[in-house]
Amino acid sequence: MRGLAHSQRALLLMRAGNGQAAIDAFGAAEALLGDEPEPVVRLHLNRGNVYLQRGDWSQAAVDLERAVHLAETADLPIQRAKAAHNLGYTHLLRGDLVQALTLIDGARAVLDDVSPFLEAVGLQDRAEVLVAGGM
Repeated sequence: MRGLAHSQRALLLMRAGNGQAAIDAFGAAEALLGDEPEPVVRLHLNRGNVYLQRGDWSQAAVDLERAVHLAETADLPIQRAKAAHNLGYTHLLRGDLVQALTLIDGARAVLDDVSPFLEAVGLQDRAEVLVAGGM
């Protein structure tokens, strides 16, 4: 329970724009969460987003790749798709447009059916990749 509390605190810190404190709180949460896959996947997804916000694309990729792997292993398709989408966006920022488009389009196959908001995010990010590629 303490791990979840730290993870929730980290999410609030992230949303308040306090990136370093959020990263620290996610670290504290990670040590306490145990092996329950869903909260651990969520932690890596959210911490990856903090790193994205801070422009640390390498660290973002580490957390997002971990989230993809854990979600795949635990059969959590929506969480896997969210992490893969964000990993794709990381590839966009790093200039790997082919991998970005591959991951974002793959995630859209799942996320478009979850909500209109997630569908719009997928379309917007796909458009960013295409614009970056000169289309």
